[in-house]
Amino acid sequence: MKMNKTRKISGGIIINDGKILLIKRKYEPYKNTWCPPGGFTEKSINESVEDCCIREVKEETNIDIEIIKKLDILKFYNKIKDRNEEIHIFLCKSKSTEIIVDDEVLDAKWFNLNEINDLYLIPRFDKFISKHREILS
Repeated sequence: MKMNKTRKISGGIIINDGKILLIKRKYEPYKNTWCPPGGFTEKSINESVEDCCIREVKEETNIDIEIIKKLDILKFYNKIKDRNEEIHIFLCKSKSTEIIVDDEVLDAKWFNLNEINDLYLIPRFDKFISKHREILS
């Protein structure tokens, strides 16, 4: 019997001066949606979810961050990949603000929280923002 492994993903909620940093996804799933920067942990080096968050934010946006605390872990089953996935979401502060988008993403921008209601977001991200709005404001 095959054991169903859990794939770990990290995402950074980066707040600076009342704005949140979001990226526009270049690839499926959810191509052209806005979401926090993040990605999969590197299994080959047994990367921690914290190190993954810092690395992915830097790769995708060129922003250096410091993790303040873990906000949430979203768990779900990925039918396409036949595996469980956990998204570890961290509240972070930026040590820099100049965005340089890499070729993995279509765009990256700083948004006011009230602006993101009008964006095409990844599924369930609006619920996440509502749940954590007090911390993010």
